[in-house]
Amino acid sequence: RVSVIANGPADIVGSMADDLATSSLYKISQVSETATARFRQAGEGYEKLMTAPRADLGDSIKKAFRNVDDILKDLDQELSEENRRTVRILGYNRIEINEENFEKVRSWDAKLQSTLDRLKPGAVFDLIREGKNPLNMTIEELSQNLDQNSRSSEQDKGKSEERYAKFLFKLEHKGEITAEQRKSFIGIYRLFHTLKTTDYQAIGSLLKTNRDMTLGNLLGATRNQKASRKGMDYTVDESFGGLSVKEREYSPRIDEQISAAFRYYRAKAETVYENLEPEKLMKVSVSEKTLLPELADDLKREDSDKDLERAFARQELEQMRQTVSLKAAEPAVREMEQAEIELTYNNLEAYISEKRDRRSGNIWKKTEDIEEVKLLSENLSEDDYQDEYVKILESVSDNLSRELMSEEDTYIDVRAIALLQKQISVMTKNAEKNSYEVPVEIDGQVVSMNVTLNSDDTQRSRMDASVQTDEYGQLNLHLFVEEESIRGMLTTTNGNNSWESEYLENVRTRLCERISEKLSDVIVSKDNIAIIYNAQRGPASVGVVNNKAMEGDMTPRTDTRTLLTMAKAFIEAL
Repeated sequence: RVSVIANGPADIVGSMADDLATSSLYKISQVSETATARFRQAGEGYEKLMTAPRADLGDSIKKAFRNVDDILKDLDQELSEENRRTVRILGYNRIEINEENFEKVRSWDAKLQSTLDRLKPGAVFDLIREGKNPLNMTIEELSQNLDQNSRSSEQDKGKSEERYAKFLFKLEHKGEITAEQRKSFIGIYRLFHTLKTTDYQAIGSLLKTNRDMTLGNLLGATRNQKASRKGMDYTVDESFGGLSVKEREYSPRIDEQISAAFRYYRAKAETVYENLEPEKLMKVSVSEKTLLPELADDLKREDSDKDLERAFARQELEQMRQTVSLKAAEPAVREMEQAEIELTYNNLEAYISEKRDRRSGNIWKKTEDIEEVKLLSENLSEDDYQDEYVKILESVSDNLSRELMSEEDTYIDVRAIALLQKQISVMTKNAEKNSYEVPVEIDGQVVSMNVTLNSDDTQRSRMDASVQTDEYGQLNLHLFVEEESIRGMLTTTNGNNSWESEYLENVRTRLCERISEKLSDVIVSKDNIAIIYNAQRGPASVGVVNNKAMEGDMTPRTDTRTLLTMAKAFIEAL
């Protein structure tokens, strides 16, 4: 259907100008299909919707619109190929050529083209996976959803980071790029990324103050606004002149002018963002005075460097091969299936790296300056911890994204953050299964502890906690409540020796003390918590914790807050 519209006549932008705001993609394709059939039946050629702005026109079209420049001068519009095309679309439909109709058609023409350009297979797949049918959505709905998905996809939080990583890879592998150009290109990328993540508020700001839509003005407007993901709410009085408009009998309302102008410039910003490649930027002239439409058209005309595209693809493919060939890959797949985590490469990479990084604390190394991270362990025993945990991870993810796009960024740095975003995505999914990664400081080193709450129809509620330490091996704690008493085991993968034994005895003593302070309705005794050496690395599947449950003992489930309080007591004991 996208192909039908793209290869159909540009005329439909004029004929549907008053209906495009409410028409579905499927409806637009039907109108385009009918119009195409009409032209073919009459044996006539037509100007395609997705024709490049400066494509050669047939002699009949040139002859019919030989006075188009005079019309544009009368409208006080720039003599550009895009504006000439707008006049032609009005002419094809015999629509009166005035400023109101000109702005309406030009804005919808740009919006329709930019949205169709962005409907790539991956983007369509994301929409369908979310239960949305692109064919039933309007152009505005499609545009907004594509923006939303590129900012924050539930399936892949690191999409924008990966896109930026590709930009930096090309920047680092494209020859003849000076330090000054690198600084400029990253600045341009950052500007248009900010425009997208703030719902293009800077464009509205420039329209409101009647300033030229130059890169310099857009940059100034983004710096003066507070970054926000909310939409715009503009109040425009009668004296505002968003566009230079001649007096006429039927002047459009100012808010309609703003709407059409905003739609046009937003579409141009979308086109720039979709075409931001270092090799393209090298071929066009860019300065603070460059107009947004000019940059969009110039970048769209340039081709990507196929050699750089292939080099980046090879780099990504090699990374994939290395990941899936790891010994940890097969057990990770089994665990993901058991946890009902979608088996995608991104999730597999994140799952493997999350387990690998637990010991070193790398999961939290890049987040040490983010204050909210401390709340993951501090709030562990709070009510509604699961919701709070997800909110904190979302905030951490947003903070990581804001740290990007500086002049010092490298492909390796951004790749690492992209991987961390994937890890956060998997951690968020695991939280739905009551499995949490929390930062814990042991002997001055921050490592990651996994806390999992297990409960089903045949097994009592149990808290499992696991943390890897340099000195004491992997420590696992399994606790459950039976007849108002806490029972379980503390295990280590290390063997029994005097200093290991002393440490674990102290941990068990402190654990019992902390639990007694926090939980008054249960009894805790060291005698009911066994210490086991040379234990397996994974959580125990049989033994003290499970035996009676397997025999049919249906002990009431322990509430989540009690189980999480045990985990917090373990953190404090360590």
